[in-house]
Amino acid sequence: MKHLLLTTIAAVLVVGCGESQQSATSPETKPAAEAATPEPPPEPPTAKAPDISIHDAAMRGNIEAVKQHIAAGTDVEAKDKDGWTPLHLAASTGRKEVSELLIAKDADVNAKGEGRRGGGGMTPLDLAVKFHKPEIVALLSLHGGKTGEELNVLVVAAKKGDIEAVKQHIAAGADVNAKEGGFENTPLIIAASQGHKEIAELLITNGADVNAKDVGGLTPLDWATGWLPFRNTPSETKAAKKEIADLLRKHGGKSGGEDSIYVAAKTGNIKAVKQHIAAGTDVNVRDGEGWTPLLRAAFWGHKEIVELLIAEGADVNANANDGKTPLDSAIRYNRPELADLLRKHGGK
Repeated sequence: MKHLLLTTIAAVLVVGCGESQQSATSPETKPAAEAATPEPPPEPPTAKAPDISIHDAAMRGNIEAVKQHIAAGTDVEAKDKDGWTPLHLAASTGRKEVSELLIAKDADVNAKGEGRRGGGGMTPLDLAVKFHKPEIVALLSLHGGKTGEELNVLVVAAKKGDIEAVKQHIAAGADVNAKEGGFENTPLIIAASQGHKEIAELLITNGADVNAKDVGGLTPLDWATGWLPFRNTPSETKAAKKEIADLLRKHGGKSGGEDSIYVAAKTGNIKAVKQHIAAGTDVNVRDGEGWTPLLRAAFWGHKEIVELLIAEGADVNANANDGKTPLDSAIRYNRPELADLLRKHGGK
């Protein structure tokens, strides 16, 4: 009897242990934290940017490629090696659909180009105006686009000769050395060129760079001393500019002419012109009154330099602000060979 009882107890213990072990390992009884977690769903494939850059796509109007770039996370405000954003390039080439897309994706409508190749602060609106793209001008204006000059309030005030506005802008923290889009004129360059002596004094007192250079390498002193030939400048303005020149010299102002492609074109220094071209100087760069190096070379009759500039892509029909073309100068000063050369390349 005793043996039977012991056997029964042992059997119960064995069964109980089996149930405990089974209970400990059963999935149904595991804590939630220990339960097997399902495999996460595979991540959607990442969009891949196309081989063409977003800048080239914008310039060519390839909207599908631009969309692919945006889907792949490409920065819509990235600047290319020349300092332009995709919106700059779309605006300059009249790509309305691409421009609309970039604006919808928060591209800065007032982004400024960087460096000389980037237009020295030109905005998309500057380029749309320059290249006669009225639809783009309207689109950018609708979205708050402004020209580089409009964004540079000090340049505007200096150009108008409004000294009170200049004082207010300086007091508000405006940069006295900010450059105007395209020409890279500073407020002091403008004041010197216009003969606004009081404004020039005020700007210098507030830290304006007396040797700042515009896109053509000219300084405030160059403009104060009457850089352009045969300018119809009133006598009182001439007197004011002479005083400004003296003021600039007193504060260390110097001529930047030796470094200017304009001087090289004017003096017939073809070696210097070649050096400027090799350094990336824009052969169609304009000074404050619209003169290009080709206009200057044609004016002074330097045929070899005219040939070089044309070969490098200079616009043979570039107009100065007074409307004159290189061919006009060649005809006016009786340079038949130069006139023939210009006509051969489409000069009018």
